[in-house]
Amino acid sequence: MNMRLSYTGFLVFALAACSSPGAPPAGLIAYSCVAGEALHLMAFDPHPSRRAWATLGGGAKQGETPEQTAIREFTEESNCAYTAEELQAGELKGPSISPGVPFHLYTTEVSFKPVDVIAQTRQCVDIERSQWVWVRHLDLVRALNQFDGSADAAVTVPTVQGQPLQVPLWNRGVESLKKALQDGVLPETINCDLIRLS
Repeated sequence: MNMRLSYTGFLVFALAACSSPGAPPAGLIAYSCVAGEALHLMAFDPHPSRRAWATLGGGAKQGETPEQTAIREFTEESNCAYTAEELQAGELKGPSISPGVPFHLYTTEVSFKPVDVIAQTRQCVDIERSQWVWVRHLDLVRALNQFDGSADAAVTVPTVQGQPLQVPLWNRGVESLKKALQDGVLPETINCDLIRLS
């Protein structure tokens, strides 16, 4: 057997093993502390099979880790209102991995940006969202705790900024959020001190 051919075959095999064509989708449960309470950013997913609201996230690109996917997807789906550098400066907690499609969810704190600022025109690629809202952490947790897992259960959450005033959540997204809550990745309570020390 030719040693060079054998080495080349091994190298191709090793590179294939290191790449991640089947890398899992991932997303961020982003929250911001405003006036002493935690708010979560949600976006409308216009995909025909969803047409509901969820956290920001999506599919992996070749060679990405789940953390990198979560940060890239959040950046893209926030219309580049948040940069990868801003998100990497924060601490990602997680992941919580949903059963079925192994969706990786992380939690991180972000600076508050009003919906009209997020919606401003930017040089951003792969934008899949055009509507955003902020919802209270307590309202989101209450809705998740009331979700019974049935396919026809409708989970809605009131908004504190953005339109409409109440948003229906995508059921698969609710399942992922509920798993994150059970895993402690999405905490039951978030302590937002009114005064933050630097």
